[in-house]
Parts: sequence; structure tokens; C-alpha cells
Amino acid sequence: MTAKRVAPATKAWLAAGGLIVSGGLGLLAWANGFTAIAILFWAFAVLALVDIGWQSWKRQRGVHD
Repeated sequence: MTAKRVAPATKAWLAAGGLIVSGGLGLLAWANGFTAIAILFWAFAVLALVDIGWQSWKRQRGVHD
């Protein structure tokens, strides 16, 4: 079974959703005193930001993996 290729714009939207969810969960964890868990969620949010930038770069140059 092979995976279907997904356009960079779709990947960027998925990363944006991950950014919102992960950032929100990190904020909730931090507000409730779970600092270590908040740091992990924020690390995932930073990775989502990097992925959004990477997908944007690929869209601008017409690269499709």
C-alpha cells in the first residue's frame, strides 16, 4: 500500500492545526502547574511552526515531494 501525495498547502494547514492544538494544550498545562508537560507541548508547537515555514518555502519554489 502506497501513501498518497499531499500538496504542501495541505501539509501547512495540518501543521497550523497542530500548532493551535499543541500551543493551547501547552498553555493549559502551564496554567495548571505542569511545566514539564507544557514545555513538551510547546516543543511540538515550535516544530509545527518550522514545518509551516518549510511548506511555504516549497510552495514558493514549486517543489513537491
